[in-house]
Amino acid sequence: LEQAERGAQVFANVCSNCHETPEWQEERFLERWHGESVFRFFFYVWERMPNGEPPYSLPRQDITDVLTYILQLNGLPAGDRELASDDDGLSSFWLYWWADEAEGTAGQP
Repeated sequence: LEQAERGAQVFANVCSNCHETPEWQEERFLERWHGESVFRFFFYVWERMPNGEPPYSLPRQDITDVLTYILQLNGLPAGDRELASDDDGLSSFWLYWWADEAEGTAGQP
């Protein structure tokens, strides 16, 4: 929960310059990332955001915090520990927005 709160703050300070919160709950966004790894989503953001800035300019922790915020916005439950920002910590999680398709493959640590 604290990580998602930090992510909301990063979103407000950085991401909201170009994005609005409802974008992350739209069907188009959910369908685009459904079934993808959390690592791939992380890397996409890390490589491309913020728009107009050099790749990899946001700290990894900020990106992970924002991802946690987006997961929370879409009703995914918080885990018993924070989502790690290292490659190995991200690589074992997948984005399944609809619970009937997850069957234990999605979520957060």
